[in-house]
Amino acid sequence: GQLGDGTLDDSPVPSPVTLPTAETTLAYLVWHIEKMVTDGILNDGQATSLISKLQNCLGAIEADRPNAPKMLFAFVHEVEGLVNGGVLGVHQSWELTITAEAAIDLIPI
Repeated sequence: GQLGDGTLDDSPVPSPVTLPTAETTLAYLVWHIEKMVTDGILNDGQATSLISKLQNCLGAIEADRPNAPKMLFAFVHEVEGLVNGGVLGVHQSWELTITAEAAIDLIPI
């Protein structure tokens, strides 16, 4: 059959799926942290500290430095500290932690 004669599927070809990258995952984390400030969950200082770790990680990825995952582990450790300090709840920390761990897995080796 030929396309258009009813013998083949004439549906449009779907657009390619954009897979997440470490960079897009880090950008999502920054957005999420900024939203937590807007929602009154984090203060500016807490957000700045977390976001600086993400920005440092992004810089390490862009410079192809092998220490990028360590920077995300520091981010996760700080999130755990915010839970222990009563700033973040378990669900809030889980979303940040699981997303950071996903970013670690996406860092090009």
